[in-house]
Amino acid sequence: MYQVFWGEFLLHDLRLSDYFLQNPELSEEVNRVAEFTFNIYPDHPHFNKLEVLVPNIIVKKDGNTIFKGRIISEKMNMDNSKQVTCESELAFLFDSIQRPFDFQGTPEALFTQLITTHNNQVEPYKEFKIGKLTGANLDNNNYINRSNENYVNTFDMITDKVLNTIGGYIQIRYEEDGTYIDWLDDFTNEESQLVSSQEIEFGENLINIIAENDATETYTVVIPLGAEIEETDEESGETIKKRLTIEEVNEGLDYLVNETAVAKYGWIVAPISETTWNDITVANNLKTKAQEFLNTQGVMLKSTLELNALDLNVVDKNIDEFKMGEYIKVKSMPHNLSKTYLLTKKILPLSKPENMNITLG
Repeated sequence: MYQVFWGEFLLHDLRLSDYFLQNPELSEEVNRVAEFTFNIYPDHPHFNKLEVLVPNIIVKKDGNTIFKGRIISEKMNMDNSKQVTCESELAFLFDSIQRPFDFQGTPEALFTQLITTHNNQVEPYKEFKIGKLTGANLDNNNYINRSNENYVNTFDMITDKVLNTIGGYIQIRYEEDGTYIDWLDDFTNEESQLVSSQEIEFGENLINIIAENDATETYTVVIPLGAEIEETDEESGETIKKRLTIEEVNEGLDYLVNETAVAKYGWIVAPISETTWNDITVANNLKTKAQEFLNTQGVMLKSTLELNALDLNVVDKNIDEFKMGEYIKVKSMPHNLSKTYLLTKKILPLSKPENMNITLG
């Protein structure tokens, strides 16, 4: 049972004919701001209470909060109904600015600095407590260099300087003492991955499937570059800046090759933007990092599944629902599938949850 509230005022409950929203839909995606949309008509008891940018929208399932956020746009239709779009509280990170800075230190310290800077600018209800920081474990050196020359909002800064370079996932978490923001290396329950006890199986709850293997980010060769190094030219005495390479520890070669992948896919060099690590100052460490990238992320095909699957929790509360950040096993003999995927995106029509669309990858 899904309910929608504006603060303490009920907006949507299918059991009550007067409190009804047209096409309420919740869209969630990892490392993205969740979005909730609906249409509301003038005869709704609380039609005139809605206000843009006030963080009063709450979506609940069986009494538990699954979305909190604010209205960011209202469109008035010909019949005077409103088409409303809301964004989750993670969007508060767009409201603060990170000024130019130079940073050297641990990944945890950088993430903490970015959130602290955000908290110092915004209202108390937009502040986040620092939560779990297991995402820092993805950096082998535990020491990074980051700089910013522009004025960038906090969400984009975290995406650029943390998620795109180190990896992991950010999420917000509601506790009794406040709202926490976590930076996770993976979605786990202590040491093990969060795996849904509900599976998706052909002939059971699988409605439609689109499988995609994307090779646009598959590479077989990398040219790793590290931090900038200053050297003095012996003839001119001028200071020259150049990047650290792996030549001195790689038999004079500045590149690494995955021979198995080359035999299969051919010679494909990764973009330098993907294989530049500004915080690595030791050639051996640079080679290790590049080899790790090449043998895992670099040579892998990006595999995703877009599914329409019936969440059996809709008809049986004893079955676990599909949750963001959980791993789900998909079994389909006709598609030669028996694999576990991370649930990375979910589009849920509240009035017709059986039409839920999920993306695994």
